[in-house]
Amino acid sequence: MVPVYNEYFAVKKALAALASNAEANSPEAIRGLFERRANVDDISSVNKADLVISKENGRWVISAEWQRTIPLVANISLLFQFSASSAADAAASQ
Repeated sequence: MVPVYNEYFAVKKALAALASNAEANSPEAIRGLFERRANVDDISSVNKADLVISKENGRWVISAEWQRTIPLVANISLLFQFSASSAADAAASQ
């Protein structure tokens, strides 16, 4: 389960970094930057098409929702559902 949560925290960190990145001046640029960061940070559960991007109060808000299933034993699996957004990090920094 540790790798699943490591990936979740990597996604959260990436979204927060992208929301304040000077190069992130359009949704297309944000998706491209996320794709590069996902390759470096080994993020495989979320891709650039999964990002929901909006602009609120002059700041980019980037969010994603995803789920990941991990086989446990025989036909028993664990289902993890995640939601991450740059909005909470942006509000905390103001």
